[in-house]
Amino acid sequence: MSLDPTTIVSSLLGGLIAISGSITVALLYIRSQNKSDRKRRLHEMIQRRYFEEGVLPIEAALSEYGTSAVFAIVDLRTWVGRCLKFGEGKKLLEAKIEEIVKRPTITDITQRNFVLAMKWFPTLQRFGMPLHDSIKRTFQLYSEVLSDILTFRSVQHQVAESSVEEFMRGSSAVGQMIQATEIYLERRLENLKDYVWQKDFENYYDFQKMFQEQKYTNFLSDLKQYFKYLSDWMDALRSEKSEDRKRTSLALSKWLTENTEHNPLQ
Repeated sequence: MSLDPTTIVSSLLGGLIAISGSITVALLYIRSQNKSDRKRRLHEMIQRRYFEEGVLPIEAALSEYGTSAVFAIVDLRTWVGRCLKFGEGKKLLEAKIEEIVKRPTITDITQRNFVLAMKWFPTLQRFGMPLHDSIKRTFQLYSEVLSDILTFRSVQHQVAESSVEEFMRGSSAVGQMIQATEIYLERRLENLKDYVWQKDFENYYDFQKMFQEQKYTNFLSDLKQYFKYLSDWMDALRSEKSEDRKRTSLALSKWLTENTEHNPLQ
């Protein structure tokens, strides 16, 4: 049976259109898959290069150093109370202070080695020097405070200048401030992680543009303010004027209370 030429042409055209449509769908699918793969690889690179080899180890170090510093001061206060206030003896206090100082993390802090963090600071610079400098300055605070307070001679001098009760109140306030700085910086790092991981970067240039966004400028501005208040207090700690220490301590404490839970990236 012979076919009408028109029917043959129509059949061929229909087949070609179907094939063309299938090819178009396939090409679109491949293009979409390639785009998804590129984005996935980009996000994996950012995760590895900037977070796993930067932000995350710094965050862990911040928690370790801050918590260890606070525990050291709490333990010191406990033994000052027991030995000087309740009469268990100065020799026991001296031994307990030496024991606290010899803790590996405390030694790392007071000698300013910061082995948990130092390797990762260059990577942290990618997120802006205010973040990098604020965390380094905070570690410096931990080192200076512990180096000053964790000596038997220093405790004796401070108690002689005031009283055991005053020493315990003062050291408690310092411990609370250290804890507040740790929490503040942990919040900022969590804000940063959330902000980056919620982004849908098309390419690396999009990642670079993020640092020019107004929200990110606000983030860095927040850290600059923190650095200033922290530095003012640290400078005042070396001042002979008690009113300077009180004024800067209250200013930093007030600023941290008002800003820690505020997310500048929102």
